[in-house]
Amino acid sequence: ELVAGAFGEPQAFVDEVFAAAGKAGERYWQLPLVDEYRTDMESWYGDLVNFSRNNEGGLVKSALFIQEFVTRPWVHLDIAGTGYFRRVAPYAPRGATGFSHATLVELAMAGAKG
Repeated sequence: ELVAGAFGEPQAFVDEVFAAAGKAGERYWQLPLVDEYRTDMESWYGDLVNFSRNNEGGLVKSALFIQEFVTRPWVHLDIAGTGYFRRVAPYAPRGATGFSHATLVELAMAGAKG
């Protein structure tokens, strides 16, 4: 609940996002774009399918899908585990956290070059 996954390209833009996150007090863990998962995403009716046929690598596959079609610098912040506290914590109430909003505001205020 305290750290979200992140994927992106190019690395310079990922670094900008992580710098903004540091100022915002939010933590992300950069994950690799594993090309071997791409074969499971192949489709006879389109370029790629945006779902996992099995339970392997779903998070990576979502980032690979973005990578396939985005032509600008990008970062995918996977906030599924951090977006909602299911229990009361000493530092936060139960409920929606707003995780990543502070990072995005810091990024905008810094005039991100991506």
